Parts: sequence; structure tokens; C-alpha cells
Amino acid sequence: MDRGSIPGYYYDEEKKKYFKIQANHVAPADAKYSKSNVNLEKRAAKKRKTEDRSRATRFKQTVRPSRVFEHPLSGGVGLGRELGLREHVVDMNVRDTFLVSQLRPSRAEIAAPNAASRFGTLFDAITVDGRSVLAYNHAGASSVYVTQPNPAHRALFPLVAFNSPLVNIHTIAGSESTTLIACTQEPKPPGNVFIGAFPGQHSATQDVFLRVGGLESSLWASSLNGETCHLAVSGSEAVFILDIASATSTYRLPLQDESRDITWLDTRTVAFGEGRKVALFDTRSGGKSTRFQRKLPITAIDSPDESGMHLLVADNRRSDMYDTRMDKAPLLGFSHVHQGPQLQLAANIAGSGLIAALDVNNDIQTYSLRSARPVGVLQRPSAKGKSLMTKLRWTELDGSAPALQACQDGSVVKWTYGGAEDDEASPSANKHR
Repeated sequence: MDRGSIPGYYYDEEKKKYFKIQANHVAPADAKYSKSNVNLEKRAAKKRKTEDRSRATRFKQTVRPSRVFEHPLSGGVGLGRELGLREHVVDMNVRDTFLVSQLRPSRAEIAAPNAASRFGTLFDAITVDGRSVLAYNHAGASSVYVTQPNPAHRALFPLVAFNSPLVNIHTIAGSESTTLIACTQEPKPPGNVFIGAFPGQHSATQDVFLRVGGLESSLWASSLNGETCHLAVSGSEAVFILDIASATSTYRLPLQDESRDITWLDTRTVAFGEGRKVALFDTRSGGKSTRFQRKLPITAIDSPDESGMHLLVADNRRSDMYDTRMDKAPLLGFSHVHQGPQLQLAANIAGSGLIAALDVNNDIQTYSLRSARPVGVLQRPSAKGKSLMTKLRWTELDGSAPALQACQDGSVVKWTYGGAEDDEASPSANKHR
């Protein structure tokens, strides 16, 4: 418009001629040389010039890395890492995909110690101080067994039995003895929390049964703080903080909605779900605060790293990671559909940034906390189990290679890096055949 900037005239680009600017009520309908249309085009031209100047300024002020760092041979894998730069997202995705593809499944059948356990399911299996601890749920009851310390005699020794299914088991390894903590769902006699030492060890700790919660209440989850020896327990009516050394309850936090999962954010702060809300409790001040709100009831909550600031929160449809120092919006998230009131979720704190979660088809899906993208589904063992997997957790083999473990039916399923297939395919293995 106004090609020659002639005052009072409008230049039409299509007709290549000038028109006198006329008042709106005089000019024909939809005429470009009406006063309102001329003013509209002036404002649009001014806005474009302002945006162009702003874009040019940002371009000058932006520091762009050299294009050499985008090359796969010298970027996040080589020169970029040497210079302390962050790895390229594409490189990290390729690495995560390769790591998950190399996790090979294996199933180890565990001989049940008695008939009751044989007709039940293996709830959890852990190894501490060279001894195996096996926990079984069977016919509305449960029992825990431990192997003998003598390597030549690995028979299972009954440690404790309950009249209710197990919720969780924990161990604290001491200099002279190992303490077992077991929690069950219902507060039936003799109690729903057990604290006791392994058999055959010299310990000043006596076996103690505690009843946590009312007669009509139930427990959902528990989390152990190994540094302070405190146990956080979430249930249908309250959250409890137990002192393991004195076998006493130090805090009881009444709830408006049931809490299905709980975790320690740091040594003094507990994070737990309360219906659709994420709440924090400070054991130093005794203060409780609600931090985040979800659309669906919370089915899992975990601290995915050791920063003491991040929380991974899940419901039946979605999982998100939050920063407790920031606003209500999550840092990242991904869709994940599962069944049941609790999600079997495992975060690899060892550094890979991988999340493993059981989905609605009883498959284990993996996700990356760096990119919030699905990495892949883990291979199933050759012999498929019938029941849902329980107690999904990451471990480390030889202090380096990550491994994933779960319990199903009467067996322990493990996904380890490489495995027998890689050993058989290696030249050294073929050479010694």
C-alpha cells in the first residue's frame, strides 16, 4: 500500500494504480481504499516490522554450537563428551534402545518349602548377606522363609507367618545381625508389622509384632529409610512413621483418602499419594503439605533419582515426573495403562534413566526419563506365567550391569544384560567347545 507514500492516496498492487482514500460510508463495500481497511493494513505492516526486528535481535544474541557437534562421530559420543557437553538426544535414545534390547529374560523355579506355599504365589525374593529371603502369599495368609547360613545346607527356615497377605518386606544389614521388617494388609493377630532378626544370629533385637491402624483399616505400601531406620507405611486411614530401633510409631497422619503408595524423598521427607493428591510430610517439623493434583487416583509414587527433588507419580493412565521446587506442571510424562489399584513400577537409580512398568497385558514396558519416550517392551521368558508379576525392581550385577527382577507364580524372573545367548555367540565361547 502507498507505494510512493502519497498522502491521502492508496496504491492497489493488483490494479497498479492509486485511489483516493475515502470515508467508510462513501467508499464501495469491501473497497481496499476505504479508511478502515487502510488503517488495518497499516497496523498489520507495523506489527510485521516489529516482529522482524525482534527476530533479528534474537538471532544476533543466540549463541549456536558448531555444526561439528551434530555429527554422530564427533558429537555426543566423542568430542562433545570430551568437552563436557550433554549427549545428543538421538544418541541417548539409540543407547537406551540398545540396552533394553540386550536385557535377556530367564526364569528360575523356586521349590516351595511346604504345601501351603506350593498352592500360593511367590510374593518377593531378596538376597542379603549371602542368604535368600522368600515371601509367599497363600489363601489369605502369608509366610516368610530364610535360608540357613551354612552354604552346604541351604534348607529354608520359617521366619514368620501372618493371617493376612503381605504388602512389603525389607531388610537392614547390621554388623552382627540382619533385621527383617514385614508388613501385611490387615491388622489381624498377632499384628500387621513384624520386626525381627534372622535366625542363628546374635542380636539384641527381639521379635516384635505391631498392630498399625484400626481394626477396619488396611495397609497399602511401605518404604524403608535405611539411613535413619524409619519405616513409612501408607494405608486406608492414615500414614504412619515407625522407628525400627524402638519398634514404636512416631507419627500418625490421618487421611481424607486412602494412600496406595509411599516413598522417601530424602532422609527427612516422605512423599505419598492421598487419593488424587501428592502430599509431602517433613519428619523434622511434623508439617504436611499438598503439592500436586492428579485427574485419577494415584497408583504409584517413587523417587527416580538421589537428588531429593524429583518425584515420579502414576495413575492407571499416565505417569509424570515432578520437581518439588517448581510449579504444579510436571517436567515430563508418558502414557502408560495398567490394571489394578497399584502399579508395579521400578526406576533405575544407577544412572541409565530407565523406568520399567507393568502394563495391562502383564508385559513390562520401559521408558526413558531423559526423553519421556517409550523405549521398548522386554522379552518374556520362554515359560509364560499365569499370575501378575510382583515386586519389580532394578538391581546391579557385579556392580555395573543393570538387571531387572520380578516374581511370578512360584518363580523369580530376571532380565540381565547379554545372557547365555551372547556367551554362546561369542568367539571365545565357540573356541572352548
